Amino acid sequence: MIIPLTTESSTSEQLNDFFDSDLTFTQTSLNKNKNLIEESEGIFKRLEDNSIVIEISTPFRENYFIDKNKIKKGNLILAIPSSGIHSNGYSLLRYILKKNKINFKKNNFLKRELIKPTKIYTKEILLLNEKNLLNGCANITGGGIIDNIKRVIPNGLCASIDLSRIKVPRIFKWIKKQNVEEMEMLKTFNCGVGFCLIIEKKNLNKIKKFFSKEYKPYQIGKITKGKIKTLFYDKVIW
Repeated sequence: MIIPLTTESSTSEQLNDFFDSDLTFTQTSLNKNKNLIEESEGIFKRLEDNSIVIEISTPFRENYFIDKNKIKKGNLILAIPSSGIHSNGYSLLRYILKKNKINFKKNNFLKRELIKPTKIYTKEILLLNEKNLLNGCANITGGGIIDNIKRVIPNGLCASIDLSRIKVPRIFKWIKKQNVEEMEMLKTFNCGVGFCLIIEKKNLNKIKKFFSKEYKPYQIGKITKGKIKTLFYDKVIW
């Protein structure tokens, strides 16, 4: 549910109250000159002019859905870079800042990261699907790469992922240094992987052309045979 809101608060004023409240900033698409409250799963998010969450429903179309049975042994697993924290992990982040007595108001790096818009990949994914270039895909949200990618893997196959291939943005390196264990990082944050694609190897170069340089997908794994849905090896380079 999206409800109009009139507010005179500035982004910086809202940010100052951020960690003293249950409000979370996020942005899925830019919609200027509106002030909104988004109600989603019982969480209210206060949003300010030029930093708006709004999602537009599209009519149901059967061909929007990807049959996971298209996924085969030998398919590549690609990571699409995230724009930052996205909408997950803010409770843990608040705890870290409070516990370590970090004044984010005086840290320009943290302030920029906390209000960064969430990158939404709808346009690119729909185009790839229309071109029949996808065998599967997974949005890396709550639960991180650990919990999300296994949901699309058919029985008898395994997503084998090399964690050392993940390109970790600075914000996640900073969070990791605050004494957060690697498994907690991978299950709470996207760690730089905003979305995963499962594709045929021959389509790799075609698929890359659908993305800007900032969000160019790269390989982090492949589909193998196996009784478990996911296998993670090596370690993230923090």
